[in-house]
Amino acid sequence: METIAREVFRRYHYHEIRTPILEETQLFARGVGEETDIVTKEMYTFDDRDGSSLTLRPENTASVIRAYIEHRLNVAGGGGKELFTADAHAMIFQHTGGSPRLVNVLCDAALHAACLRASGQVSAAEILVATQDARWPDALAREKARPGIDSHVELPAAAEEEETTHAVAQLLVSHRKEHIATWPLSAGRISIGRASDNEMRLEAPFISRHHCQILTVGAVSTVEDLGSVNGIAVNGKLVKRHVLQHADQIVVGEHVLTYVVT
Repeated sequence: METIAREVFRRYHYHEIRTPILEETQLFARGVGEETDIVTKEMYTFDDRDGSSLTLRPENTASVIRAYIEHRLNVAGGGGKELFTADAHAMIFQHTGGSPRLVNVLCDAALHAACLRASGQVSAAEILVATQDARWPDALAREKARPGIDSHVELPAAAEEEETTHAVAQLLVSHRKEHIATWPLSAGRISIGRASDNEMRLEAPFISRHHCQILTVGAVSTVEDLGSVNGIAVNGKLVKRHVLQHADQIVVGEHVLTYVVT
């Protein structure tokens, strides 16, 4: 039976794909969804010797999409380079639902964003920026209009309408360990710095005029340094861009912004 199937597929130029049995955990946790039965009940996860979290593959769709992206990069001449990080692969699957057309549009916009930022890799931060690209809503609309398409792909307008009325997280702002403000985060961008045109204005030493920004898309927020003099640190580590997780602490000068999911 397998021999006959292979011969039929070969005639129509289909090839077998074999994905790894073990994948990085975040490919499934973030891509499939942390609250799904696959993640909460069907995953065997363990820490590797180098501290990375690995999971015995519970389903194949997310792995196939990762392999599809790597194949397309190889065809384009980028083979052998890890251009997309594991969290980027997970977020691509989360936003596209596995549609190759949407994957192509999102990856193209993300690569362009990484090029503009002189970044050697595409991370989840670039994927978030790519969802703000003018081509993305049109691609979603075309995919939604295709006959027989599943209803799991939501149009941006519906998501934005819900997000504008509900904060997905909040920042607890403190200065020298004293809490001074609570800032709700909803969909969109907030800039942080000394200048008066920032949404969050922090007049203090060691803070640049436009120090950093936080971009929120859906339920995901990312912080990005805007070329500040003293930089930003998340949980004690200097970063340029970072996808925020619950309880992350962003150090901006003498201020600490604690990210809390609501």
